Formats: sequence, structure tokens, C-alpha cells
Amino acid sequence: LSVRGAAVTAFVSDAFGKPYPAGHLGLMLAFGSEAKFISVNLAWDAASESYRARVDQQPGLAELPVRVSLTAGERTHLGGYVPSPGARAN
Repeated sequence: LSVRGAAVTAFVSDAFGKPYPAGHLGLMLAFGSEAKFISVNLAWDAASESYRARVDQQPGLAELPVRVSLTAGERTHLGGYVPSPGARAN
């Protein structure tokens, strides 16, 4: 997962490390707390073999907790990440 400015990119691979095929996943990210969060739906980008989205400029977006919702077939998998205090995005 990479957040740089307004660009959000997620690389998803299968168990063998190959990029997961286009159109077979639903990928959504929710940045921030439950009181106020930014929801982002990512779409497949064949050129980069990744899922991408653009968001309005949100200062500090990369420093917010993120919830991940990945849907494959009829199954949805949830995960999350909480950055370390003082972490800075590249």
C-alpha cells in the first residue's frame, strides 16, 4: 500500500507472488477514525499491475489508521494498519 499525495496504490498478489488478475477483486480502504473517515475504492490499473485511486488532497492521509476490505468471489476479508506515532510517508 502506498499513499503519495493524492495517489493511493495497492499491490495485491496471489500465494505465488504474482499480481492478482484484474477484475477479480473488490478493494476498498477507509482512512481515519470511525468518527471521520475517508473511503476510497480502488480500480485495477493494468499498466502498473496494481489497484489505484486518486483522492482529494488530504494532508497527513498516509499517517492515518487504515481499514482494508478485500472482496474475492463471495468472500470479504478485513484488515487494518495503525501507523506508528510520528511515522512519515515517503
